[in-house]
Order: sequence, then structure tokens, then C-alpha cells
Amino acid sequence: MSHRAYIHAASSGNTPGRMTGEIGTRMRLQIPLGDWIILANKSERMWPFYYADSTDTLYRSYRKDWYSNGDIYYDCHNINGDEIDTYNNYTKSSNVTLLPDDASPTDVMDTDDEWRIAQHQPMDVTEEKDTEDKTFMDFLMKQEEHVTQHYTEREFHTAPIKIYEMIKSINNVNIATDGGAIQFKGSLGFVIAYEDGEILLSCYGQPSGNDPLSF
Repeated sequence: MSHRAYIHAASSGNTPGRMTGEIGTRMRLQIPLGDWIILANKSERMWPFYYADSTDTLYRSYRKDWYSNGDIYYDCHNINGDEIDTYNNYTKSSNVTLLPDDASPTDVMDTDDEWRIAQHQPMDVTEEKDTEDKTFMDFLMKQEEHVTQHYTEREFHTAPIKIYEMIKSINNVNIATDGGAIQFKGSLGFVIAYEDGEILLSCYGQPSGNDPLSF
């Protein structure tokens, strides 16, 4: 938000302070999308400003080389600590290459009392717990959707451990696949069998990004 827009917002009854709801009011969604779920350090997109509640710090981002999608570093701007509760927009306290896990993108308003940050969606920081998979199918179904969708329908003709033992051996394994295993369904199917034709496993599922009638 520009300084002129801030003056207008302030004159309409918006009380100065660290947070402001005036930024981007006309452009906001009627129903917010929700908290951020991708950590800023893992995102391929760089936002101009980030705020982390854990450090109460505003981070301004820069690319090491502005002309390339390379390394990013962040100037740290701490709270002024005065009654107005704003962030110093010229003096940085330090510089970092990684953001805190709870850092999320935010808008910034330039005011007479330096920077104020907008009310914004926080980061949804969830602690991942490693759980041991009891079966191969437990492991398979925990993969991303573009992987699991190929295994929607599965039929084992023998114990799964026998298939594993066979695949890791030096014996020849035949894997046959057909893009139209189910007629007019656009499925992707495959079969694992011995050389003599004995089927061990058959499987099919819906491939992503394809017209169901394209096969």
C-alpha cells in the first residue's frame, strides 16, 4: 500500500499499530484459502516480505543474483519497541539465508512511523511423525497421488513376499503394460509374471492428465 493510500485509510478510522487490515481489502477473497502449508524455505516462489511470529521479525527477501532463480537471502527487521509498534524500514538487524519454519508471506505498508505488516494467513506448522509401514501396500498408499493412482485396483496371485523375492533375484521377470488395459476407461495396467506366463500380480489405475477416452 502506498503512503497516500495509508493516509486515506488512517483518516477513515484505522488505528495505527503493528497489524493493519486495510491492505488489499478490495482484493481479498471472501472465503480465505486457509493457512500456508508449504514452508517458505521449500517454496520455489520468492515473496518480497515474510513475517515469523516465533522471532517477531519482518524479513525482506533478495536474490543473490537478481537475474537468476538462485540463492535467496533475507534482511531481518526487528520491532521498534515503541508505542506505535512498527518495524524499522531502513535499518536491518542481521541477514540470514533461511527463514524460521513459521515464516509466511505478508504485505507491508509504508507509513510515517515506518513499516506496518498486514493481517495475513500464518504458517500451519505440523510435526511429521515417522511411522513404520507394516506392509508393502501401506508404504505404497502413502506415496503421492500421481503414484498411488496407478495402483487403484490390485490383484495378487501369490503372496507379495514371493514377488519381492523374485524381483530381487537374478531370475528373469516379465512386466507387460498396456495403456488401454480396460477398454474405453483410459486406464494404465500392467502384469508381472514368470517367463512361462504364470501371472503373479495384475494392476491397473487411472493415469493423470489424460482424457479417459484417449486410449
